[in-house]
Amino acid sequence: MVDFKSDFKSRIWICVLLALLHIPMGCLSAFAETSDRCVIPWKVQRKVRDQCWAAISIEDDRGSLHLCIPRKVWNRWLAQSVPRCLPEPRPDRGVWAESRPNLFERSAPPNGKPIFRRFQLSEESHPQDWMIPSEKWKVIVLSVLQWIEFRRERFSQKLSSRDPSGWLRFWLLNESPGGTDTSRFFLLGYVHLLTTAGVHLLYLSLVVRALLKKGLGLFVSSDHFGGWMPGIQWMFTWMQWFLFIWVWALSGWRWGLLRPIALLGIQQWSRSRQIQWRRGWPLVIAVSIEAFLARFFDQDVLLGRAHYFLAGWGGVWGAHEKHGWRAHWGMAWGSWLWVAPLQLWHEGWVSVLTPILSLVTIPIVGGVIFPLGLIREFFIGSTGLGMALEYASSGLLNWTMPLAVTPGFCWNSSFYFFLGGVGLVALLRLPFFISRRHLYLVFTILLVSALVVRATGLVPENFYDSKERARSSMPQATELIQLDVGQGDAALVFWKEHHRSRSAAIDFGSSFRSKPSDWIRTLSKRGITQLDAVVLTHADEDHLGGLSKILPWIRVKCAVIPKALRSDPRLYPVLSEFQKYGVQVVERAAPCFPFPYEIETASRRGPNTVMAAVLVPVRSGTWYFNLGDSGFRRGASETGLLKKFQKNWPEAWSLAFHSSSTRIWKATHHGSGTSNSSETLREVRPQLAWVSVGWQNRYHHPHPSTLDRLSKDVGRVCRTDLNGVCFIQ
Repeated sequence: MVDFKSDFKSRIWICVLLALLHIPMGCLSAFAETSDRCVIPWKVQRKVRDQCWAAISIEDDRGSLHLCIPRKVWNRWLAQSVPRCLPEPRPDRGVWAESRPNLFERSAPPNGKPIFRRFQLSEESHPQDWMIPSEKWKVIVLSVLQWIEFRRERFSQKLSSRDPSGWLRFWLLNESPGGTDTSRFFLLGYVHLLTTAGVHLLYLSLVVRALLKKGLGLFVSSDHFGGWMPGIQWMFTWMQWFLFIWVWALSGWRWGLLRPIALLGIQQWSRSRQIQWRRGWPLVIAVSIEAFLARFFDQDVLLGRAHYFLAGWGGVWGAHEKHGWRAHWGMAWGSWLWVAPLQLWHEGWVSVLTPILSLVTIPIVGGVIFPLGLIREFFIGSTGLGMALEYASSGLLNWTMPLAVTPGFCWNSSFYFFLGGVGLVALLRLPFFISRRHLYLVFTILLVSALVVRATGLVPENFYDSKERARSSMPQATELIQLDVGQGDAALVFWKEHHRSRSAAIDFGSSFRSKPSDWIRTLSKRGITQLDAVVLTHADEDHLGGLSKILPWIRVKCAVIPKALRSDPRLYPVLSEFQKYGVQVVERAAPCFPFPYEIETASRRGPNTVMAAVLVPVRSGTWYFNLGDSGFRRGASETGLLKKFQKNWPEAWSLAFHSSSTRIWKATHHGSGTSNSSETLREVRPQLAWVSVGWQNRYHHPHPSTLDRLSKDVGRVCRTDLNGVCFIQ
């Protein structure tokens, strides 16, 4: 047997093999650039939106550019008998546009908003007008890529009716149907559901080998074929590797899948030559070579390397020298234990359910769903396979999701506290403390105990918080955030009541821009796993549309909706969702929302004649005015709402206008020209104005006249499209 630690030639061959797997792909990615002749569709991202069905990243003189291809144009290109290059971005073929993601609760960087450039190809563009490359090798490459994209398109059509959540298509095809927010699974503890760490490929390898061995044993006898067996095994090995490469191609040549393929290849190659190495060294070599090659070919492959390295190293470390269920459990908790500090460092919280969920997701996804999905891809009319795939994927989420979204299972802790726990487990692993065979039992008991304590509420959520809330008849908010949700409106309020943390949302933004992962991340990092109240100011989609995406993932106790607003047909789907998820609907704010709340019903014509408003005191002596989309020309009146606050809440009104108080005015109707009148601003006399508005929105909000009034009567203005989040603590 050759010792890897002393055999220098073996290490050289490993490096060469990994380099041969990386270099051709890096070279091919360099061809997907804009030139005067041809753009090759390499590493296509499936957006699955009519205006941007497929997208590729290319380079021009200004840097990176996303080329968006509409659905009609993409289908025409797939139907071409002679492959053609994608068109070079030009003014006569489409339009250039700039966009940026919502920052939600993050502030904009000092150098401005992160901007993404894209070129939207016109739907009138026809592939027959695109050029055919003159080089033969490009024609061959285009033919292969076109055939692969055709197979991805057909596979997506097969899965669409069996994959309502969209995670299966994201996992197999690197597809984001309708802007699917797959990161919410990761935040809730499903680390191995979407991972590219190679666990599912390892299970696929085991399943393929087992099936081939059983099938070969039924029809072939080793004594009968004798010397033919090595050749048959060699053929099956190459079939297995063809399957791995096909999985990589279906995923859109995602770099993350190249790492496990390389590791599996080096593992089989070393076993055939009886080479052994130190634990984890192949992982170190693969990541090092990939980082080196990324400097020359593709910088994007550097993303997620730390997470992958820690998860892979932890899984190898936990499953070392174990067999059966012990190896499975060791890999599940070992990969999480090393990644959890990284998540705590970035997010401020970690899901303690990850090891338990991984015990379920790893064998079901890797051993059942993944092989069924590939078999489904090769058989067109396999209705039975489609139903089995649907039952397996939906059943996995239906069985485990109620546990994942249960309040109390998101562990909000400090990074150093978690490191202390890891140090304790490492100390227990020493021989003079506890035997290695009992370590996993101790760890399991500690983990289950923590889950029971957090889930049953034996320890208050703010047990380690020494701050007491202000003693007054009305609670004061400890934190108030105007979220960046694009062209919409959403705010979060946090306060303390009876030594417990409470939270409420004032509107929810649009369904087109709301992501459950953003809400989960924002609440969980503060130790909050549910919303005590939801306040809807009116029934516009950009204020309540996000609720439909949030309710399945975040528990809501009650919703404040006035009776006059419930007759609006736009609210019927939301009320149905409230009934489905057991949300109590109340007319008045108290007691679930203990802050001043008023309703205005306008007699004049116009949209949104029923408008709700809130007045929130913050502990620092600040008062927050949110009057929804009221105005001074149409719909509910700004001055009418202010008069109701002054009449029905005299104590709060006098405190808000005390000489030492600071008033924040949330600009009504996103700063439109028919809102935020000079009369209203002179009456409130705010020291700061917040404008919740989308970046380069089609309504051109905020209006220049409104900005002039805010600059004159307020002075300081915070805009979500320029500054990101607006907040006060």
